Amino acid sequence: MRVDLKRLKNAELPTRWDLGNEVLYRLCEQHPHHTKEDEILAKIWLVGRSYSAAIERRRESREIGGEAFYTSVVGPKMRRAKIDNWLAPLLRYSRPTIENCVELIDTHKRLTDLFRDITGLEKRSLASKYLHFHFRNLFYIYDSRAAQSLATLAPRLKDLPVLRNYDRVYATHFVKSLTFVETIERDHGIYLNPRKVDDYLLGLI
Repeated sequence: MRVDLKRLKNAELPTRWDLGNEVLYRLCEQHPHHTKEDEILAKIWLVGRSYSAAIERRRESREIGGEAFYTSVVGPKMRRAKIDNWLAPLLRYSRPTIENCVELIDTHKRLTDLFRDITGLEKRSLASKYLHFHFRNLFYIYDSRAAQSLATLAPRLKDLPVLRNYDRVYATHFVKSLTFVETIERDHGIYLNPRKVDDYLLGLI
């Protein structure tokens, strides 16, 4: 695995986007639950819009659009899904590991399935970003740019039967990210949390 050490060290430095991201982290930390629709809507709206993954982008035009789509569809469906039951067990983890990665990937699959029910689209990127802001140290951010950069760094994975029941695209991205992080930590003594992994990968573009 070839790594640009200068970029690696730069990824550890503060960026001009840290303050904006911290606002989203604080929003999700101060309102972590999914029992009140105003809290749900604030989080899904701001995370989605900030990261070019808005949930209102759907497979087809439907009768309900705009603000009504959020208040009549998104909020109620996310509240009824009992998302907190999926998230509560994750509080015992401090970082992704090979031991807990399947549980984390499973949670992402559950949220992706919910977003598919709401929008008709996969929304794996939105799911990863939404989970990341609730658990900043657990979930790697997925988008096509980060995945493209990671493909040049991490070795191609052999078929992993344990991941077949999940979103294969995100599962592969997650395991590759974890492999990348563990390799960097072993070879260079530098630990990159999920935010810094994203900073490093986007810096390669």
